[in-house]
Amino acid sequence: MNNMWRITKYNPANRDGRGVYLINEWTSYSDIGKHYNGVEFTIAEYEQYEKAYIDSILCLMECNSIETLKIVELEKYEDENAYERINSITEGMMLSKKQIKIVAQHVLREKLWCKLVLDKIFYVHFGYDYNMYIGSCKKCEKVIKEIECKNMYIEPFKSPYLD
Repeated sequence: MNNMWRITKYNPANRDGRGVYLINEWTSYSDIGKHYNGVEFTIAEYEQYEKAYIDSILCLMECNSIETLKIVELEKYEDENAYERINSITEGMMLSKKQIKIVAQHVLREKLWCKLVLDKIFYVHFGYDYNMYIGSCKKCEKVIKEIECKNMYIEPFKSPYLD
């Protein structure tokens, strides 16, 4: 796969020479209600970014003419509120785009973790601190520009979760 990116809310201009992000910002769903630079991080702001991450997945799938992705390396975390929905998600399950939205939301909200893949054609990996990695057989230059217009940053980057 020749096209690999890190897609995040983090501006790469704020990274040091080693790639370490230098600004104190929220990094997870559990940060809702905390204050950053004197401003409370709200659920509304969180949901805006969560949607942008999920839309990025779906747009890049569309560019590659992909309708389904497979769950691999599934890890579930205990959560009484989401137990029934998470319990129905299984290793090896093929997901429709609607299901991908739900699974990605659970991953981004730290209810579970997994990789989403389609053979050697496409992958989505979720990393620490709200980093997402996508690999694609196609360059998808138009889609990349559209994603960047949604206040997201895309950098060429090989996923640290590749086997």
